[in-house]
Amino acid sequence: MRMRSPWYLLVSIALLNSGVRAADTQNGARLYAQYCLSCHGVNGRGSAAGVPDFSRSNALFTSDGALFGSIRAGRGAMPGFLGILRERDLFDVIAYLRTLN
Repeated sequence: MRMRSPWYLLVSIALLNSGVRAADTQNGARLYAQYCLSCHGVNGRGSAAGVPDFSRSNALFTSDGALFGSIRAGRGAMPGFLGILRERDLFDVIAYLRTLN
């Protein structure tokens, strides 16, 4: 059995103490309903031309980082949410989006 080096344990402890947490899909669903539903629809299918269909898996083949950047800065007609939502809230929304397909 291969033993992990001590740095692995130290990094794990540092992450736990830093407040890093798993994304919360329930919070993501709540935020989606508040900020995204009017354009992206109940099931993530989009209600206007050019709005991505999040119910189809190919719309979510992008990384969390790329989705984070798009939501934070805005894209096309979608406004950016920098200063409106916290970073962890953005990741909660992304986690929720990934449940739609």
